Amino acid sequence: MSDRPATDRSDIRAALGVADGSLSGEQRARALARLQATAGGRRALEQQELVVRALRAGGPLPSPGLRATVAAESAAPARAPRTRWRASSPGASGLASLRGVASAFVRGLRSRPRIAAALELGTRPATAPAPPVLAARPGLLAREIDGVAFPNWARGDVTPSPPLTWTPTGARSDRLNGRHADTVFYTDGRQRIAYTIIAGDPLDPPPDARQITVAGRRLWMVRDGQREVVVFTRQGHTCLLAGRVTSRHHLERLATWRSGHSDF
Repeated sequence: MSDRPATDRSDIRAALGVADGSLSGEQRARALARLQATAGGRRALEQQELVVRALRAGGPLPSPGLRATVAAESAAPARAPRTRWRASSPGASGLASLRGVASAFVRGLRSRPRIAAALELGTRPATAPAPPVLAARPGLLAREIDGVAFPNWARGDVTPSPPLTWTPTGARSDRLNGRHADTVFYTDGRQRIAYTIIAGDPLDPPPDARQITVAGRRLWMVRDGQREVVVFTRQGHTCLLAGRVTSRHHLERLATWRSGHSDF
C-alpha cells in the first residue's frame, strides 16, 4: 500500500477532474487508479462527485477558478462563511450562489463521517492493550460503544464450526467528526484484522460496495487497497471489519458470529 498521505491536495484536484469531466482518456484513467488505491482517495472522489452534481443541478459547470475554490473548501478546515463576496461580472452572482451550494455540501460531508474515513482508523497502530474478557459474558470483551461490545473470538467458540481463534492484540480510540470510534485489532496466525465500531446513527455503506446476505445479516463487501472489508450494523451502529485475509469468507463468518447474545 502507498506511503503517501491518505488524502492530499493532488487527490482533491484529481477527484475534481474526474468528477467534472475535465480529465479524459489516459489522464482520467491514471487519476482514477490513483484515487481508487486508497480510502482517502475514494472519499475525495465521492465528495467531489456530490459537489459537481449539486453544481449541475443549479447551473453550469464551475469555471476553473471556482473549481479551485471548491477544492480548497474541501481541503481546508471548517470556518465561518464569508460575509462579503464582490461580483466581478454579470454572471458572478450566479457563480456565488453555486459556490454557496458547493460549500454547503462540503460542510455537510465534514459533519457526517464517511466509511472511507473510518477505514483509515484500522491502518493506524494500537494505542492501548487488548481489552480483557468480560467476566459476566465471556463471549464478549470489556470494551464497548453505546452498549455494543467487541466480540471475544479467542476462546475457541464452537458455534459456528470450526472454532474461531482470533486473538485481540490491541485497541485504539478516535473521533470522527465528533463521534466516538473504537477499534480492536485481532490476529489469527499471520492474518490481522481491525474491528471498528462507530457511535451514533448508522452510516451509509460505501457507494461501490456489494451487498450480500449471510445468515440473515446484511453485509456490504468492498476492497480497500489490499484489504478486504465488510460493513454491517449491530444495534443500529456501524461496524467495520477490515484486513488482509486469505479469504473474504473469514470476514463474513466473523461479521455473522453469534455467541448466544441478542446484540449480535
